[in-house]
Amino acid sequence: GRDEDAFEMFKTMVKRYPENRRLRLRYASLLVTKDLPAAEKQYEQLHAQDPSDHDALLALALVQQRNLNKNSAQLSFKKLILMGEHIDAAHFGLAEIAESNNRQEEALENYELVTSGPRHYNAIKASALIIEQQQGLDAAQQYLTDKSISLNENTKLQITLAKAELFYRKKNYVEAERVYTQALQRSPNNLTLLYARSLLYADTNQIEKTEKDLLKVIQQNPENAAALNALGYSLANQTTRYQEALSYIERAYAIQPNDAAILDSLGWVEYKLGNLTRAREYLEQAMGLVPDDEIAAHLGEVLWKLGETAKAQEVWQQGLELDSGSKHILETIKRLDATISRRFNQNHNLQYTQHTQQKKSKFL
Repeated sequence: GRDEDAFEMFKTMVKRYPENRRLRLRYASLLVTKDLPAAEKQYEQLHAQDPSDHDALLALALVQQRNLNKNSAQLSFKKLILMGEHIDAAHFGLAEIAESNNRQEEALENYELVTSGPRHYNAIKASALIIEQQQGLDAAQQYLTDKSISLNENTKLQITLAKAELFYRKKNYVEAERVYTQALQRSPNNLTLLYARSLLYADTNQIEKTEKDLLKVIQQNPENAAALNALGYSLANQTTRYQEALSYIERAYAIQPNDAAILDSLGWVEYKLGNLTRAREYLEQAMGLVPDDEIAAHLGEVLWKLGETAKAQEVWQQGLELDSGSKHILETIKRLDATISRRFNQNHNLQYTQHTQQKKSKFL
């Protein structure tokens, strides 16, 4: 648990034994979680020491990409392709860089060259999103249908989820539900499909259907913390069954006590029960773990009710810096008839009525 001491010891040992690749690799991998520019330098040295080490080159390319060092990352990914190593990962990285530079055709070409491994589905989904932007929803749906023909069952399931998500993004909730329901007719006990459909129902305020699907998930897997939390949060948000909601969320909390979404739900249901101080504690923990605009909306509302209006505004501003069009925060401010500081208005110039962004459920 003495992280700083560990880093200093690795740093010292790498300087003392600069040719020891095992030490440098370990030090570089630790730096990825702490200091990406320093990690990149270590992987550059590893690559220079042994240009044939394709694992170190892949790590270098990925760190360069995360550092937004796009040109260097492209060169590293292309080297991997020439070496015939990590080809799927390299094409996926090149596709992401091309997409970030608005070179959509180049992105599509590289996504299509990702043919196996854990990135295969993500490449298909990314391609579908580009096709939807270029050619429309029908073309994207047809692309996903064509792709699913030759895939294994697990990847076909992921394609089904992607098809439903495309409809969801267009607010075509009827078609999204149809995709889930048809898939469930073939696999009625599939927990992934049941959970995904329940979130669609939750987002469209169909609490009875939400509850029915989530209870099926929980009956089959009583330790499913995500389903327990989703059910508790939905009940707290859309009914007055707060004690029942609390019991589900507490079960989820017992399984995953350091999950930000669960802590947010705990704080929200405590707020609904009138326990403002306890609500604040949970929500501050959640915000500390994963800064998020929806958590900020909840925490700001609790602070507002506690009379700490300046602190509430500060938290809302923090959330709006994460998502300048957060429907959660803008709706909260409107509902409370709260005010936004002058600094926020000058920086963002947002009006609630102008907000059109659609965000997915926090449980996804």
